[in-house]
Amino acid sequence: MKTKKSLITKAGFNFAFDEDACSSCRGKCCCGQTGYVWLSSYDIDKIVLFLKTNFVDFKEKFLRKKGNKFALKEKDNPTENGFECIFFDSIKMECSIYEARPAQCKEYPFWQEFKKDITFLFKECPGVTLLK
Repeated sequence: MKTKKSLITKAGFNFAFDEDACSSCRGKCCCGQTGYVWLSSYDIDKIVLFLKTNFVDFKEKFLRKKGNKFALKEKDNPTENGFECIFFDSIKMECSIYEARPAQCKEYPFWQEFKKDITFLFKECPGVTLLK
């Protein structure tokens, strides 16, 4: 739910998110520690369509499999920003598939792990403010 122009809150979270901060952030949520951006079959279909490719090529170039799930690959070599998502444009400092980004990316910063500990989130995301 939006409470101000671009201040977003979500039930169960003790912080708000100002989506306007993304323009000044330069992709901190797309870089850093290694991790997993999990994809649903819907996410995969949406990105395949956006890239005008097919599943076989998409899987080979952009996905890694962990168990029975798929996640986006990271770029091979970490930069000064850490590991970067395969779709992070390090020249423009933004997501190159933003319109088709996975649900996990759309839900950021409202991830379950941040209900318990927001210390890392406050260091990473300039758009997060603690609710009173």
